[in-house]
Amino acid sequence: MKWKKVGIPNLEIGGSPVPLRTLRLKDKLSDEHRYRVFTVREGDFSSSSLLRQPKGRSRSSLPVWGQLARDEAGRIGVIVRGAHSGMIGIGRREELHSYIFVPFSALSQRVRKRLLIPLDYQICQEDDLFLVKEKRKQPFYVASRMAKKFHFPGCRRAQRIKEENLIVFDTREEAFQSGYSPAKFCRP
Repeated sequence: MKWKKVGIPNLEIGGSPVPLRTLRLKDKLSDEHRYRVFTVREGDFSSSSLLRQPKGRSRSSLPVWGQLARDEAGRIGVIVRGAHSGMIGIGRREELHSYIFVPFSALSQRVRKRLLIPLDYQICQEDDLFLVKEKRKQPFYVASRMAKKFHFPGCRRAQRIKEENLIVFDTREEAFQSGYSPAKFCRP
């Protein structure tokens, strides 16, 4: 996977952003709850109107976006940011955030799978948090000798390829030169 630095200290971002609507977070008493997350654009709401919303109603139809983020120790989690550079609102809480770094245990299984497609990873646990570490630092692609499509290594179709049929490419260009085309499932 290719990682790039952004304006957040000690973090590198990689992969494609995925829309999120809920996060599983701990409250002040360390109880875990699922919270609705939404984007608050500048000028949309004042803090008092956020609190006056009827209970159970969504405050914004804009989801937030989650993207893979790696710290300097090589641990990979998810950075959650508002759509269109907006702030993030969490549940009925009053405070707004510009971004949040969360572990994979805070995400739904569907979102987790979508984020991890481009990685060859191993799951590690630190202090009740599930984080991911890359097995191989350089980006690569895999294909089968029996087909003409190449995949990200974390794609579930790529994981079905038998060891004796597995071909590994270091770059997309190398896969194209060998006559392979990108799979439509994982879009490498």
